[in-house]
Amino acid sequence: MFFDWQGSKNIPAIDHVGIVESVRSNGTIVTIEGNTSNRVMRRERSGLVAGYGYPAYSSKPAPKPEVSWTEEIVKTLPLLKRGARGYDVKTLFYLLHARSMGLNDTIDDTVFGGPLEDALRAFQKAAGLKVDGECGPKTWPKLMRVD
Repeated sequence: MFFDWQGSKNIPAIDHVGIVESVRSNGTIVTIEGNTSNRVMRRERSGLVAGYGYPAYSSKPAPKPEVSWTEEIVKTLPLLKRGARGYDVKTLFYLLHARSMGLNDTIDDTVFGGPLEDALRAFQKAAGLKVDGECGPKTWPKLMRVD
């Protein structure tokens, strides 16, 4: 839904856009609008409408990529095991933490040590993977739920 605050109903004079959520029996239109008091808000509008529009959807479904972007990312992730350090270890830590695998914020999340290895082994067992305590090409997709 396009708004013209001056009331001209002239398309080039459009000042604002909202997504129509519903039309009430009294004729007011409920919209979802961004940039309204610096936030996204549900608004009820009854005037100053310049027009309506919708995206030019294609009648054909979009082609499905052979490999998803997440699968491409997983291919770039390193093999992690005890002693590894850095941001990839931090990623592993928080993926395991998000799955409630017994990690807390009292350990260094950038060093692959005993607690992280124990959590990874528990995850691998729960996911039906080979339990080796190493995060590699079979474990990363399960952690990221790509497979």
